[in-house]
Amino acid sequence: MKTGFLLNKVSWFGKYSGYECLVDYMSDFTKINLVEPVDTKVNRFFGKFLKINYDWNFVRSDEALAGFRFVKNISKQDASHILYLENHLHLFNSFDLKNKNLIGTIHQPFERWIESKLASLEKLDKCIILYKEEMELFNKYIDNSKFYFIPHGVDIDFFDISEIENTRNDKILIVGHYLRNFDMLERVILKIEKDISNKFEYNFIIPDFFRNSKALISLSKRNNVKFHSNLSDEQLLNFYQTSSLLLMPMEDSGANTAIVQAISTGLPVLTTDVGGIRSYGGGDVFPIVANNDDIHMVELFSKYYFDASFRQNIAKKQRQFALEYLNWNKVAAEHIKVYSSHL
Repeated sequence: MKTGFLLNKVSWFGKYSGYECLVDYMSDFTKINLVEPVDTKVNRFFGKFLKINYDWNFVRSDEALAGFRFVKNISKQDASHILYLENHLHLFNSFDLKNKNLIGTIHQPFERWIESKLASLEKLDKCIILYKEEMELFNKYIDNSKFYFIPHGVDIDFFDISEIENTRNDKILIVGHYLRNFDMLERVILKIEKDISNKFEYNFIIPDFFRNSKALISLSKRNNVKFHSNLSDEQLLNFYQTSSLLLMPMEDSGANTAIVQAISTGLPVLTTDVGGIRSYGGGDVFPIVANNDDIHMVELFSKYYFDASFRQNIAKKQRQFALEYLNWNKVAAEHIKVYSSHL
């Protein structure tokens, strides 16, 4: 079996982060033909030509060229998988891609899709979604028989629980920017300082160019708030392993890389009941609160802080969930079942 992959590498992700890690676990199952955007002068030149020719106004030049190369290889492969479907929907308007054993993966919550893009889903032979909660909403645009839920995987060997007891009870972690509810986060932090303690250290791992929200600007002025970026994989892992809690209220969510990694390292997740959070153990493995319910989030924060046995129990349950359901080897095998069906 030969499978083609079209991927996008998120610039601030390291070697062990992102859905594109799936490809690293596929060689035992299939021959791989990998296409990804590479930002070089030559690629920008040819990509710009394609953008003009196909009227791809809002597509990056390197992505335009990668998409074109991917399409040209489809006939030579048994299955072809667009890993980040939302980035390449323009291809469906320019090429006949029906009946090509073409698979695409949905990452974005339903509210982030517009009608014209949703219409492209019917052209897929199979569609994978990374969370279960909104499958019925997407079913209007793609037949249920072609639609599969497979969770986002995680490297359980790298993102492991630390063997050394070096967790700091006052060290709180916040990771990422997309779809985060930073207004709620600011209110919660202020309430924590008022009701519990002002001695906590809040570490934000967010790229520099995503720190422009009013709440983040306000929080950045506080002495106990630290911002970090351009971390190595090992530095990122250290934050997961030495922090006591991932504090991350969300406005919406599909699959969330930070939450998946926290689950695997046994770092308790404190977040909101939105989007795909329940697909990753929210409500069953770790407790969640309603969006913008500041009071209950602070109460749960307090329980984690004062009740060590409660925190340790959640940590163990999260790690076990990662081992059983999020292991990339298991996730990769589930993808192969989708690729090979109906061949």
